[in-house]
Amino acid sequence: MKKLNPALLFLAMFALLISSCKKDDTDDRDKFVGSYSMSETWTLDGGGSGTDNYTITVTKSDVNEKQILINNLGNTVTVYGVQMNVTADVTGNNLAVGTQSIALGDYSVTVTGTGSLNDKLLTINYVIVGQWQGQLSGFKQ
Repeated sequence: MKKLNPALLFLAMFALLISSCKKDDTDDRDKFVGSYSMSETWTLDGGGSGTDNYTITVTKSDVNEKQILINNLGNTVTVYGVQMNVTADVTGNNLAVGTQSIALGDYSVTVTGTGSLNDKLLTINYVIVGQWQGQLSGFKQ
């Protein structure tokens, strides 16, 4: 019976250790990043509805490695004079806008929502509590 070369055995074990510790380089947020041309249908809580077309931008959060920032959700500039920028948690191709309070000029609103990305088509359903709900979808530019 032959003896195993200790150096060869050490190298094999070292290679296995290094390969098993390799970090997964995939970041689910990368596929969301970009600008989107959105088409929204909205409904006011007190009655009334409409449509709007506008652009949102999505960037990765510098604070949380699982979150993205959605800028201009709801095109609130037309109502409040400032953009509503929200954070969303990303899991695979889905996003969740957790309940958050957003300052919009002199107003404060609470927003929540969900969404998904299918290739380059982003769909988001959101609610500004006590004011309106919107369903928007659009393609990455």
